[in-house]
Amino acid sequence: LVRLLISTPSTEAHVDFLNLAIPAILKQGRFTNIALPIPKELIPVVVKLSISSGKGPTVEFLRGSLGNAWLVTHEPLVSLIIRLYQEYPWVNVVSSSPGLNEQRRLSRIAVEMVALTARSAISRPENVKDRWIRLHEEAKAILDKKVKMPENTLIVSIGYVHYLRFRKYADDVVMIGELKPTPTELFYLYRGGYDELFMEIVNWVVKYLSDIVPSSRNLTAAYRAILNDSNYLRFMYKVLSAMNIE
Repeated sequence: LVRLLISTPSTEAHVDFLNLAIPAILKQGRFTNIALPIPKELIPVVVKLSISSGKGPTVEFLRGSLGNAWLVTHEPLVSLIIRLYQEYPWVNVVSSSPGLNEQRRLSRIAVEMVALTARSAISRPENVKDRWIRLHEEAKAILDKKVKMPENTLIVSIGYVHYLRFRKYADDVVMIGELKPTPTELFYLYRGGYDELFMEIVNWVVKYLSDIVPSSRNLTAAYRAILNDSNYLRFMYKVLSAMNIE
């Protein structure tokens, strides 16, 4: 193997488990690099800050730098960096993330999605369809850029969209938990016309962000709730089938 992809849903419970799974893989000694979803411009600062000041200041630095993105993944990733330095100093930390400016744009898109969800819940998504389309086009322009990964790299993938970006570059894949896309991830990975199917995705995004997430204890519970909805599962498979995604 020259590239191994380890993937997990973007939930507290799953991401936290990375701290157990990744060291177990690294003990096999095959990898000289580990690619974390942190913008390459921030990697040197995050590594130095993690080692010198610990988890707390580093998490706050990341949140400030990225506009409060990755609220779920911050702390486990920083804990992982500290453990890598202490136990696996020969492993280089590289980036599997879009660049800093692009990641900030994705953060702004996520914030706008929440605001647009609130407006859609009050009126109807069809009334602001043009804004949903514009939001999708902005995200697609960032996420469709080509990615390069060095050999002998363990790629850490968090979330379904990130997983799809790197699956084709990896020689093998390790899954942590059940990896299925949420409605917001369906929105990001959809590549098709702005027709009825697109608006069905938007309707599920509105339901997920305005109903399921607020009524759940955390994102882990919200993820379980959406995957227990048989109507959503049928729709999710319909979208994946339409785009020829296994």
